[in-house]
Amino acid sequence: MRRVAERGRAATPSTQDRAGQVTRGLGRSLRHNTIALLALFLALGGTSFAAASYISGKQIKPHSIPKNRLTRKAIKQLKGNRALTWTTLTLKNNWTGNCYGGGVPQVAKSSEGIVYFRGSMCRTSGTSNNPFALGSGLTPTKNTWVTTDQNHGATGRIYISPTGEVFVEADPNHPTAFAAFTSLAGVEFALQ
Repeated sequence: MRRVAERGRAATPSTQDRAGQVTRGLGRSLRHNTIALLALFLALGGTSFAAASYISGKQIKPHSIPKNRLTRKAIKQLKGNRALTWTTLTLKNNWTGNCYGGGVPQVAKSSEGIVYFRGSMCRTSGTSNNPFALGSGLTPTKNTWVTTDQNHGATGRIYISPTGEVFVEADPNHPTAFAAFTSLAGVEFALQ
């Protein structure tokens, strides 16, 4: 450490001197603990590699991980990405599909009882907010509402009755947005 005498008293080390001391101390610590750091790196990295590479969904005991601890992607991967069989919805009351290239309105049910939708729809004329009905095996046992994207960034709802009739509800701030465009992409609900 370099000390500079100024007016008869010793000066404190400069910032540059302190930075050099910290760097030298860190280098010394790394040299002395190389083996321990390497062992820690291998232990932590090795377990995550093993978990990612060698454990599949088939090896995890059912219900051993709480569902709230898993992401949607993880759940889908654990279930083996089972393919869904999509059925084109029969639209009615002057509703048409594939509006603005959003895809043909379709529905599918997973083996876990989740009903999925995809595609888009819009109303060409009239005032009905009842675009389609779901067939048997796809209807909820109680009234169900799910959110959906609508025209101009509006967020509306789709109401699904236990009879299978489906109604589109408008965003209160954009009361006509649902008729111009309603997306079914990402809309899903669980059968009760």
